[in-house]
Amino acid sequence: MGYTTFDDMFQPVSHTAQETAYTVDADRGVVTLNPNAPAEDRIPNEALLSISFIPGPITKVSTDASVPVKQRQAGVTVPSSARPLVPQAEWILPAFRWEGPSGANRTSVRRGGALRVYLARPWFTSGVGEELAVVLRPSGANDDTARDALVTQWGQDPITTGGALPSANYPRSDRFDSNGVARGVRLAEMNATVDVVRYPLGAYNARGEVSGYDADRDMWFVDIAIDHGDAYRPFVRLALARYQPSSVDDLQLSPVALVDVVQLEPDRTASVAISSGAKPTASITLTGRSYATNELGAGPGLAVAILERYDGPTGPKSNPALSAAWTQLQTAELRGSVNASGAATWQGRLFVPVQRPTGRYRIVLEQYELIRTDGDARPWEDVPPAQRAATTGQRLVHQDIIGI
Repeated sequence: MGYTTFDDMFQPVSHTAQETAYTVDADRGVVTLNPNAPAEDRIPNEALLSISFIPGPITKVSTDASVPVKQRQAGVTVPSSARPLVPQAEWILPAFRWEGPSGANRTSVRRGGALRVYLARPWFTSGVGEELAVVLRPSGANDDTARDALVTQWGQDPITTGGALPSANYPRSDRFDSNGVARGVRLAEMNATVDVVRYPLGAYNARGEVSGYDADRDMWFVDIAIDHGDAYRPFVRLALARYQPSSVDDLQLSPVALVDVVQLEPDRTASVAISSGAKPTASITLTGRSYATNELGAGPGLAVAILERYDGPTGPKSNPALSAAWTQLQTAELRGSVNASGAATWQGRLFVPVQRPTGRYRIVLEQYELIRTDGDARPWEDVPPAQRAATTGQRLVHQDIIGI
């Protein structure tokens, strides 16, 4: 009987167990350990079993070496009989996907709404194929206080107005970027079922690398993208569990781990259109969801554009993108507008040089949310105007660099 374990680099290591230590029931797909088998003959709990045997009745085809092995043998999948361990999320960080700059208008797109979850090792405690599950309230279910305390929840920032979430309190499975969804999965904590969105770990990508593994941190990670509709920076509290699809009875799901509340970042699209002529200008547009109002007043917040020139060394070994030798030449505050649903636009112009050597000029875009920085609990309208400037701060929401 063969089985496989995995070393620290997730490379398979093959082993052979003594056949006398186990009994295989092919009809039920069950492997039973002989209680008198020596410890050294037993298969480790974390191993992946690959069992091959000759099904009866024994015929010439069963034993003839000229017949392909796959026609002479049958395989049995041995499900896990132990519930997976609760996952431990070490860090949860905002994640982004960038597109561009591209096209005549140098359009740059930042996709937000994603979280990278770093997971403590070990993984695959229930065997190979163990996945990370985002635990959700069952679609169309009635309220259940105990069950709903163990599922993913989200809500809007209470100090802002603007666009709304697609659903109140609980996200649905179609808002996640994984197509793997299991419904009616039983919780470990109570006699109730939930839906789970499945995220596999440990697959090999096109480059032959193990996806979802950070060798520098020695941690597994999963990127989870959530479509939060028109809402601006909503809060989400993920409910995470390990999910082993190949399990007996209702043991697929581990106990649930409730992680810290985090905010989902908005999308942003920036474009820079440069005019021709003796005095060229850069027309800058930035769009995306923002707040219609917050405690300080109307949105959408502050955005600025900065023209910079590279004054550092040149040559084949220079790398301006990683250099600090950039000089600010000009700064413009962009005019912002926002509608009631939170769709925001910032626009402005900068004068740019006629001669712009490649890699020597760039425009830096920065967009901020205006917030209170003091601990004063008084309503904003009760704060004297002379004190407001000292208690108003800026929180960076977006930054982009576009070469011109």
